[in-house]
Amino acid sequence: MTNCCYPKDLKELRSQVLENKHILVSGAQTSTVIPFSRQDSMDHCLGDSKHICLQSMAPSIKIEGSIASIAGAVSWKELRAAASQFDLDVPFWPTDQSAFVISGIATSATGERSFHYGHLRDYIDSLSVMNHKGEVEVFYGSDSFEKIFDNEELDKLGSYNKKLKAYDSFKNPPFPIFENPLELFIGTEGQLGIIVGCELRLVPKKDSVHILYPIAEWEKSEQIIDYSLKARDCREYILSTEFFDRHCLDLVEETPLRKLDHIAFEVIEDSLAEFICDMDLEEDFITIVSEDQFSKIRVNIPRAINEYLSHNQMTKKGTDVQVTPEQFSDLISKYRDLTKHGISYILFGHLGDQHLHFNFLVTNDNEKKCQKLLSEFYQEIRALKISPFAEHGIGLLKQEYMTEYYTKEVKDFFMILKNKLDPNNKFFPQGYMSV
Repeated sequence: MTNCCYPKDLKELRSQVLENKHILVSGAQTSTVIPFSRQDSMDHCLGDSKHICLQSMAPSIKIEGSIASIAGAVSWKELRAAASQFDLDVPFWPTDQSAFVISGIATSATGERSFHYGHLRDYIDSLSVMNHKGEVEVFYGSDSFEKIFDNEELDKLGSYNKKLKAYDSFKNPPFPIFENPLELFIGTEGQLGIIVGCELRLVPKKDSVHILYPIAEWEKSEQIIDYSLKARDCREYILSTEFFDRHCLDLVEETPLRKLDHIAFEVIEDSLAEFICDMDLEEDFITIVSEDQFSKIRVNIPRAINEYLSHNQMTKKGTDVQVTPEQFSDLISKYRDLTKHGISYILFGHLGDQHLHFNFLVTNDNEKKCQKLLSEFYQEIRALKISPFAEHGIGLLKQEYMTEYYTKEVKDFFMILKNKLDPNNKFFPQGYMSV
């Protein structure tokens, strides 16, 4: 990658912050915030920005009680391994556990288990952040905004938060949640400062089982809707509820799940019998797999999709929409409409949260048609008060769909944040706060 550096400690990172006019930060070259797969496009977007990759920062994990203190390039897999020594676990993690914890916080990557545990932000006690002066500041959830903003700016924050009320039930609204100063850095993609450490609350480790269950094709059956809603009534013992259609499963080698749509549940082991009864599952169709087996399938799905696209000189364009349970039937209906245009597609995602990713598999011949269909789709759903991008950061790829969600109140507060915390527009100047 051009114009990239890999600092190994805070001293080297501080030097880069002070020396460069514009900076874009990533944890590793796996981010959806930065289109690594499109090098020419990315270089054009970044312009004169220095890309700082934190994957070489010295890792550190310390666990006291149920609090994990993390610094540097610590992966979710490494954090889970450390927590397991104390019979603890991480509430959730992204699909690929080799991703870094700090990157997950910066992009608000909630993962599958948010279905049971809630939002990542609820488990963060503090963040250590390097500011535009190269100084490390520590922010706590108990901090007050009065320490940062004057009365006029606090009024602007109040107007901003009023816009968020309609999105209280979603994992990530169209624009970030700012209920305390800690949250200025969760999901804002490094646009206000670089997260270099955190304190994260762990949870007691629960013995669980992973269940794979086939259902009828989602385009023709209401089962996908019925099981999604049933799972919500059982979330006290269901840790996650995921969906994969047959099209994406067909691309994965060494899996018994081809040719059928599947739901994958993670269930607390002691509640397995109750789960089967409450969900009204047919035991003959249940497949139980280990966590390692499920993780392999889960990680291999996006990898297999990307390999297929690369081999066939295709790209994917899709959605990241979360709706309320009451709106889920309407969302599925709109996704069904998108399947009727003769373009290859896949559907997968967090079924229990009514948060599914519909993706067109795009060729040069149908790229404009796909773009038009998705633009029309986002226009249709805009009035529904849904979360258009519920997974994590907006990055460089999703901005064209986001600007219409930004009212004057939202833009005004983004400007206040940048002027207050990044007055020289040093951090990720191409990010959504500058749109």
